Amino acid sequence: MERGLGAVAIAVFAAVMVAGVVMFMSVKRSSRSPERAARAVSSPPVAVVPPGEAAKLQGIAVRIDEIEKKVALLQAAADELRKLEGDIARLEAAMAEISAAARETKRVERPLAPEPLPAAPRAAARAVLSDDFERDIAGWLVPSQFDKNVIGEISHLKGKDAAKTGEGAMKLSVEYAEGKIALAVRAGVGVREANRVDFWIRTERATMIYVGATEFDQSNYGMTFELRPADGWYHCKVDYSQFSLAETSRDENNRLDPAQVIGICVGDVGGFLEITGKNAVYIDDFRGLNAPAPAQNKEAEDAF
Repeated sequence: MERGLGAVAIAVFAAVMVAGVVMFMSVKRSSRSPERAARAVSSPPVAVVPPGEAAKLQGIAVRIDEIEKKVALLQAAADELRKLEGDIARLEAAMAEISAAARETKRVERPLAPEPLPAAPRAAARAVLSDDFERDIAGWLVPSQFDKNVIGEISHLKGKDAAKTGEGAMKLSVEYAEGKIALAVRAGVGVREANRVDFWIRTERATMIYVGATEFDQSNYGMTFELRPADGWYHCKVDYSQFSLAETSRDENNRLDPAQVIGICVGDVGGFLEITGKNAVYIDDFRGLNAPAPAQNKEAEDAF
């Protein structure tokens, strides 16, 4: 990305130089006074331009026109670059807020949902986001390039032994560091329509898992729970109403609005528990679900 921005910056700098040359040429051509122009028209030519030189001058004029068109294109590219820089700045701020929220989010005791929440009928809880990881881990990223407190790597695993179902899963590799969080973020289509998340997760070492969501205004909501190797594949089912607003965040209504969510994340926050060494967390069958409010479905069976 940096190389791309550097190349664009060089191109814009070159465009400015070319534009200066074009403007200089334009001023030179228009700087003659009306009297001199009149004399140039009324006076007989003092020399005849050879045909070869006339062709060269015509070619130079054509090249100037081409340069002016390229300058216009480069100026448009510069405008797009400025917009992109603004988007990058907003994304960096959002990623910083996510990591800050994960560090300070409220810890809860297992099980994740002590009391089953009333929910919509199975047919009404539609999946708006579904990652079975059978082919790849598209849509997921580790935002370490945006926040120095974020660590970890994600990779795609293949094989029946690696997955809960099927033959694919996502692996979050962690090398613990004090005050750091290993974080995998899911963005893209579907995150704004979900109001629940449902996925399977297991760990090689006892640790603390973070699950959260971030709104467009960078307010962060989340929760943590303990996970041990003995738990095997743990079925994590979370309704957004179970999330708490991070102490470092401010929100206009102190409530997570699913339509404003720009990212859902899962992370290992063992680095805040003085855990050292390495760990691996595995995630499979990650789904974002949209279901009517529980109050509208008091008689319905659990959608999960």
